[in-house]
Amino acid sequence: MRVVRGDGGSPRQAPQSPGPTVETLIDEAASGGQLTVTQVVVPAGGDMREHDHGESQALLVPLAGELVITSGSHHEIISLGTVALLERGERVRLTNQTSEPCTVVMVFTPGDARTGTILERNSGQTAGKASAGMRWVPAGPVDQLDDDAAVHMDLAGHPVCVARSDGMVYAMLDECSHGQVELSEGDVADGHVECWLHGSRFALATGLPTGPPATQAVPVYPVRITAAGIEVALPATPEGGPYA
Repeated sequence: MRVVRGDGGSPRQAPQSPGPTVETLIDEAASGGQLTVTQVVVPAGGDMREHDHGESQALLVPLAGELVITSGSHHEIISLGTVALLERGERVRLTNQTSEPCTVVMVFTPGDARTGTILERNSGQTAGKASAGMRWVPAGPVDQLDDDAAVHMDLAGHPVCVARSDGMVYAMLDECSHGQVELSEGDVADGHVECWLHGSRFALATGLPTGPPATQAVPVYPVRITAAGIEVALPATPEGGPYA
């Protein structure tokens, strides 16, 4: 048996305001499991912008308050005594239209570990070497990045997360493979970036997921530092549907 309190961790704050705070209660990645449980507090008048949960199903259990769940043109209200099951890939928005905060627990089922396509795409893309069909694109000076920080850049039609950790500079597709939100809005530490939405973690050097609920890698791009600053090797034309 395991009893977890929902007030002793380190909640992640959404980048938008008024946005939710998200706290991971259970993360079984360290022991080889996939179960993830998070607690989300949506402030009065706040919302969690449209997102999905990739290859995971998600069970939402309200603890206090009331939320409107919007999926396409469909709307449902959940409150204490109700639960909502979100299907794989279903895009939803959570809105608190009341004057009180709403607290909900989200339980994620294991996703399908479909990393083959992404890993194949990343093969041969070692730091400082551009594969055939790629070109170097300037990404600004190195000193624009604090250590353990990330920024979003639109480079040659590609949304790119450029991050710096332990003195190294990395570049990856700026989209979480689980929640489809920008990874550059997350926290960076020890060579990893953590998505603010559900707490998925990815290795900056490889794009591989190192913490659930994500099971699919994120494409990474080679980086080199020149006298002019950071350069990122990107495909000549933007790729469509990286997780298709």
